[in-house]
Amino acid sequence: MAISQPPSTTITPALCAADLEQLAVCGSLLSELGSEKLTNRQLLFFYAVAYHDLRNLSVNIPAIRELYPTVGRAIEKSKETLFPPSKHNPDGLGWIEQVHDEDDRRMRWLKLTPKGRQVAEALSVALRS
Repeated sequence: MAISQPPSTTITPALCAADLEQLAVCGSLLSELGSEKLTNRQLLFFYAVAYHDLRNLSVNIPAIRELYPTVGRAIEKSKETLFPPSKHNPDGLGWIEQVHDEDDRRMRWLKLTPKGRQVAEALSVALRS
């Protein structure tokens, strides 16, 4: 994966280090709250759903595939990991759920569960600390 050129504005090394520290804090917190085995793609999937849900925007799996192509084929494993536990997936974290559209039952939207919302809020608090 190629890294794009940085924007024309200059970021000081100290600011960059502080941002990276915040990223590490979030990664550590996610490991504590979920599983140390969460992959980057699963975290991106969580971010995508949380971002849209917290802004009251509807999102579904096809939209996430389009908006975040790096999630790729791993989206099915991400669903299993982040959806509530079930008979077929007893280790699910229960952070995200699918909700049927009231007008079109074929359409399923992705939403944060109350537990998923708590995780998002904990991340926000960690970033602001």
